[in-house]
Amino acid sequence: MSSQGSDTAYCPALTQEYQRYLLKLGAHNYNPGTVDGAVAVEQCKAGNTSAAFRAERKLRDAKIELPARG
Repeated sequence: MSSQGSDTAYCPALTQEYQRYLLKLGAHNYNPGTVDGAVAVEQCKAGNTSAAFRAERKLRDAKIELPARG
């Protein structure tokens, strides 16, 4: 699989982890996250795989394991 193909599949997994762990803290608590994190996730969703590194950094900073690539 090409790097671009694996990055394209990686972005949805990365976005899911970001939303699961950094935005939803509990059933009644919602954390809107940071602007740069939100921008990175939206760019990743839109196909800009180069934005993935910013979402990765947010997950690493929160000590959350990154999803597997490809």
